[in-house]
Amino acid sequence: MIYHSANNFNFLSFFLGVALNLGAGAVFGMSFGQEIAKLSLQLYKLDTMAARVKFMEW
Repeated sequence: MIYHSANNFNFLSFFLGVALNLGAGAVFGMSFGQEIAKLSLQLYKLDTMAARVKFMEW
C-alpha cells in the first residue's frame, strides 16, 4: 500500500485538530466549573450580596 504525503498531512491535521479541541474543552470546562463552584460556595455561605453581584456579572 502506497501512502501519499497529502494523506499523511490530512491524517496528522485531523489528530492536531482533535488535540486542540480537547485542550480547549478542558480549559473551558475548568474555568466554567470554577465559576460555578465559587457561586455555589457564596450561596452556601449565605454571602448573598457577593452571589447577586456575580450573577449580575454573568
